[in-house]
Amino acid sequence: MNFSIPVSQVQSFILAARKNDVSPVSTLFTRTQEPSVRTITLNGQVINGSLSNGDRILKDGSFADVYQFQGKKGQQVVIEMTSQKINPVLSLYQVVESTEGEQFTPIAENDDRGPGDFNAQITATLPADGVFLLIANSLDRGEIGDYSLRANAQP
Repeated sequence: MNFSIPVSQVQSFILAARKNDVSPVSTLFTRTQEPSVRTITLNGQVINGSLSNGDRILKDGSFADVYQFQGKKGQQVVIEMTSQKINPVLSLYQVVESTEGEQFTPIAENDDRGPGDFNAQITATLPADGVFLLIANSLDRGEIGDYSLRANAQP
């Protein structure tokens, strides 16, 4: 069997290994392991979730759940993630279709609502009609635990 790996990837891996910054678990998925993307509505309903070993693993080694919703241009959204077990992080992306496939444009990210409040909250005005992705994860690598998510929108 023959294969090649770009030198830049090998160098970045070696540098990460020297800094002890490599994931102790595989970041590759098989089709049977690929967690689904959950659709949410922007109606203020509480969604209970949990970050666990079967979830997606981000580049920083944190577990993540992925949500999607339909949004409208100019709509203001407020999304909160609270937990007593993990240090929540929220990231919001716009899904943009292009000739190269789906592109994900960052809209907002937050890991602390304010001083001393380690829960996450995003308040953003949506730039266009379409599908948006919400990544719910933790600040720390490998952290697992329950959380609550709430998403509201104003037209």
